[in-house]
Amino acid sequence: MRGLHLLFLGFTGACTATDTAPPGEATRALPRRVSETKQTFPPGTVIELLGAESVREGPARLAQIDGLLRETLRQDLRYDIAAGVEKRDSDLQLSIAIDPQAKVLTASLRRAGTAPLPLTSTGYSDRQFNAGIDELCLGILQALGSGLDNPIEDCARIYSSDPSCIEQTEAGLVALDRGNVLAAVESFQRARSKDSGSTVTILGLGTAQLRAGRAEDAVATARAALEHMSQRMSATTQHRLARLVLLGEVSSDPRRAVANDEALLQLGEASLRERPYDPHGLYSQALALNYLGRFKESEPLLVRVHERWPGVPLVAYHLSFAQLAIDEPEAALQTIEGAERKLPIENVVLPKCLALYHAGHQKELEKYLIRLARKRRGVDDRRPHEIMRMQAAHAILMGKGEAAAEHLLTDMDWLRQRPSILQSLALDFAESGEVLAHLGQYEELAISLQAMDDVRVHAPSFRQAQAYLSALVSIQETGELPANAISTLEGDERFVWSTLLKAALHRRQGELVEEATDLATAIRITDSALTQASLARSFDAMGRADDAKRLRSNLGQRLMVIDLRRPLNHPLLSPARALAFLSINP
Repeated sequence: MRGLHLLFLGFTGACTATDTAPPGEATRALPRRVSETKQTFPPGTVIELLGAESVREGPARLAQIDGLLRETLRQDLRYDIAAGVEKRDSDLQLSIAIDPQAKVLTASLRRAGTAPLPLTSTGYSDRQFNAGIDELCLGILQALGSGLDNPIEDCARIYSSDPSCIEQTEAGLVALDRGNVLAAVESFQRARSKDSGSTVTILGLGTAQLRAGRAEDAVATARAALEHMSQRMSATTQHRLARLVLLGEVSSDPRRAVANDEALLQLGEASLRERPYDPHGLYSQALALNYLGRFKESEPLLVRVHERWPGVPLVAYHLSFAQLAIDEPEAALQTIEGAERKLPIENVVLPKCLALYHAGHQKELEKYLIRLARKRRGVDDRRPHEIMRMQAAHAILMGKGEAAAEHLLTDMDWLRQRPSILQSLALDFAESGEVLAHLGQYEELAISLQAMDDVRVHAPSFRQAQAYLSALVSIQETGELPANAISTLEGDERFVWSTLLKAALHRRQGELVEEATDLATAIRITDSALTQASLARSFDAMGRADDAKRLRSNLGQRLMVIDLRRPLNHPLLSPARALAFLSINP
């Protein structure tokens, strides 16, 4: 498996001589005896690892022990050991007790309705505590009918022999699970300063970096470990580092999406062949299928992963989109609401709103958006703006034009009060104005545009958007295109906006053929759904019903497609797309 992971990532050659042993004690375990098999269970049985118990050891020490047990036991090929954030309730539970005075580690198997089954016990010395953990884990696996054909790596090698490194790593994993990414990064960095070769620590750090938006750092961190530290990682850690590289590369360069998603699929399938009961192989496979848009294949796999990892919220996030894509919005709503408390709000809003909309819970969606707007009130980032746009879009989809106009005008005034945000949202501003014009709110739009005159926004794109919208208002009021309207337009949107102004003038004057010609020209260089819907309307007016029907059909499909590698075109996310969707689905 080691060479296979490197192959998928495009590495060449064997690992270099920089593989290092962990600091401190030797990684060689105490002489191991063969334990008697006490009881066996079917391959793939989930066994929950309970937290280690001791009346004398403190929480930090117990967390270290839990980490060592988790990393060592999950190397097993026969059983699925559920521990840490990947824990799941099971009828079978491993109970570990530590007696530091007698220096004895003891393991028992608990099963509901039966007396605990003693599995094994081992002594340890202070100098070779990790060797005692290795001995205990091997004894556990052998007592359960596994382990003999599955040599396990010493825990000091695959994790660390430095207690401070393990303590800080476990603290980082807890912080990451709670969504405190910055605290997690700090904990992992402190851990790494104690043992720079701990690949469990490196995996945690890379994962935290990716969640913090530092994709290039995450890739560099994980890639260096795979290239130079392969002798200090378990198969599961190696698989997860490889997955981290593939995902992080796409975050840094979206052009790699198809190739990396295909590689991730192969990685997951290869892992499942070698370690069929390791949930990480299944997760990689399901995740890749989701990103590749193969939702009918990914959904049942993600259901299995979600059942196995009920406490991992990102699984629920991906499952909810798969369920939406296969038209199961009620299931998607249940999934995302079940993980809502553990997910960042930005990962909840989109799938929850889409699920509410497609499940027909329009009142609940309206109330949810109101609650979001109240929570974000006073926040100076663009999220309040995005929520108000969603409120406007939803109102349009519900046929409430006046309510939509109110949301749009409120949003424009909110932006007016925040020039630093407004200057980067010129296209959104232009879109809102276009929608107000389509809704017949020319007078209100003119007032809003006049209020913008005194706003200190230096971005040329905003002033161009303002000039475009002012010309739209002038066409409606006078039936003429202002003499200098087109000559003053500049920048990337100049041609599109000037063409749309000409189309608006032709429409105002009842010149349908000329309007259709200008709209057709515009859609060659813009994917604006509203422009395409306007062209379909123009085709209808000209008697070209077949052309209008074909255009509406293509537009409807595009607006509803779910592609996790691209921004969604769903009408609930854009007032203009909502208006377009409403026009093709009256």
